[in-house]
Amino acid sequence: SGTSPATVTRFCRALGFEGYAELRLAIAGETGRASRTGGWTMDIGREIQPTDPLERVLGQIMAADTRAMHDTASLLDLREVERAADTIARASRVDLYGASGSALVGAEMQFSLHRIGVAAWAWTDVHNGLASSALLKPGDVAVGISHSGQTRETIEMIAEAGSHGATTVALTSFPRSPLAELADIVLLTA
Repeated sequence: SGTSPATVTRFCRALGFEGYAELRLAIAGETGRASRTGGWTMDIGREIQPTDPLERVLGQIMAADTRAMHDTASLLDLREVERAADTIARASRVDLYGASGSALVGAEMQFSLHRIGVAAWAWTDVHNGLASSALLKPGDVAVGISHSGQTRETIEMIAEAGSHGATTVALTSFPRSPLAELADIVLLTA
């Protein structure tokens, strides 16, 4: 809102709530985004607190994961998913690039592809990734993973792979991001 946290708190109190978290919980309840489980009302957007009972922590994690899957499903263009899957299935080699949390997604994808017989490598170090991307060629696939689509290292690796003829795939939440602009195929996530 462009205001200070104190202003937001005063606003919430003027509406009869203790603070912002209580206001969010009330809004979630009104819009159907809160549920009642085991005596606990869950605010899907609420952060988990160290003092929360395990029942509430589990509920929060399940609600967040379920919401993320629904949000991603609503964004997916299944034609693009099929195009990416066909391209990856035919690829001689698949390189996966990501940094930080996106690197974990790349590692999971590499493991899954390996299990079905697709030659795939997940690169988290930009120097190693750039060396590998420089060796890609037509028939290979480079997948860049970045929530924001603005991770410089991931963009550099995808650009290098694309310059050597590899098909590039962006896995991002932002279709107008630099990563998406570089890619041949864009898969949107929440």
